[in-house]
Amino acid sequence: MPKKTETKVRIRADGDVFGPNWRSRSPERAAVEAAEAAAARIATTMRKVREETRRSAGLC
Repeated sequence: MPKKTETKVRIRADGDVFGPNWRSRSPERAAVEAAEAAAARIATTMRKVREETRRSAGLC
């Protein structure tokens, strides 16, 4: 049976949660990180669409 590991987490008075890597996990920061990830996915999708459009039009 695998050994269960414990993760130490601290919660500050203002609600920030710090895990093993000590990065802030406030709800605001989590929302910003989610928005940044969504923006990166959208940018990647748009780049792929542009490349496919160029390829299908014979421009490259």
